[in-house]
Amino acid sequence: TTYIGKGIAIPHGENAVKECVKESGIVVLQYPDGVQFGDDKAYLIIGIAGRGNDHLAILANLATTMDEYSDEQLHELYTTKDPDVLYKVFTKVD
Repeated sequence: TTYIGKGIAIPHGENAVKECVKESGIVVLQYPDGVQFGDDKAYLIIGIAGRGNDHLAILANLATTMDEYSDEQLHELYTTKDPDVLYKVFTKVD
């Protein structure tokens, strides 16, 4: 599982297909009611495509950013209906 805690999972591609990635980027999926992710429940699933070794920097930035959020702030990210709230958080990371 790529569940990292705090209701967040970060699935990403495998090394075997890394050369197929044309541009680095992320996609953020929000599940206000949560979805099972291994033995845990994820509310945000952040998919990563990293060109070359970009995925390492993206993973590090995401982990650092999400670690700085309180439980209340994370709950807002899990449940907001305003896409701009999520966009502002993740454009700083991307």
